[in-house]
Amino acid sequence: MDLGLALGVSEAIFFNISYDFRWNKDRGCAVLMPWKAQHGNNATMESLAVVLDGIGRKDLVHRLLGMSSYQCVNQALA
Repeated sequence: MDLGLALGVSEAIFFNISYDFRWNKDRGCAVLMPWKAQHGNNATMESLAVVLDGIGRKDLVHRLLGMSSYQCVNQALA
């Protein structure tokens, strides 16, 4: 839930994601889709890295910034 709130995804959307997806990894990927829709071209890997760093997920920042854009998008939408 930290990621969804930090990205500005509404509680209603996050509730639906929580209901539809059992695992945190799946929820994390699912929350990226409404965030991307909301922020368009401003929803970049770099802005996601800032948010992840802000919620204490430096491990994910390092993984994210080490990936190519193509790999990241494929994993987020898989």
